[in-house]
Amino acid sequence: MNTREDLQKIHSATLEVLSEVGVHVGCKYALNTFEKGGCHVDRETMTARIPGDIIEEAVKSSPSGFTLYGKTSDFDICLADGKVYHSPFGAAPQFEDPVTGEVRDPKKEDLANCAAVIDALDEYNFCFSTMTARDVDSNYCNIHSFEAHYTRCRKPILASCSRKWTVEYDIEMAAMERGGLDKLREKPPIMFGCCTISPLVIPVEACEVLMTAAENNIPVANMTMSTCGGQAPVTLAGSAIIANAENLAALVLTQLVRKGARYVCGGSPGISDMRHAAAAVVGCPEAGLLS
Repeated sequence: MNTREDLQKIHSATLEVLSEVGVHVGCKYALNTFEKGGCHVDRETMTARIPGDIIEEAVKSSPSGFTLYGKTSDFDICLADGKVYHSPFGAAPQFEDPVTGEVRDPKKEDLANCAAVIDALDEYNFCFSTMTARDVDSNYCNIHSFEAHYTRCRKPILASCSRKWTVEYDIEMAAMERGGLDKLREKPPIMFGCCTISPLVIPVEACEVLMTAAENNIPVANMTMSTCGGQAPVTLAGSAIIANAENLAALVLTQLVRKGARYVCGGSPGISDMRHAAAAVVGCPEAGLLS
């Protein structure tokens, strides 16, 4: 059972990891932001060590809850303690054609059709970018994905983005639909998503998504994927500490860019299947415990 004492031990160990080991930061602009915010930066190794007081301040300044808005108020969702919502998982590279049964690469039309299904199903509260369109220029697939989902779904969107300019394109599209950037910021129907890399790496892509979302006052979520015995210690507690450290480091970055930025700690934890040399991130009991 997770007691408050157990949680405090995890938190204390996380602060120790971030202050003594730190995180590798893949973007010089983000590294500068950490340094200006009072963190200890090593430019040779591209690492930032984050003092505990800066982490605690970031936790306090980040809202404990906020609302994502639908195209109509019927689809608004309040992200806060005790609230549970559902969406499909995202960015599938292949899918089974619902008509022919063929397993094939998705086209943009498939994403649009899937978004329409999600829009119609009461069981889904928001839409995570469902698949990766393979019939468009790969440099712009995230933008095509956002357009396909956003224009066909009345529910809030969790958008996958890869770089600063893709976030900016998505914001521009959503602002046009909302009637302006100010209205988009006031009632955001979108939240951007990115991933840190375990153990303890914020790659350039995640840095740019986190910072650009915060600069524009649009919510952003980070997802860690630490796996016990692979990208993290084999123990559940050790893996939880790695995931927690990555999420808190990403949180600090958003708060250094904009104090009060809306941020969600996320994760898809699992274990390393030693027998089959694979990661087990669904179906294993440890995934539930770690979540």
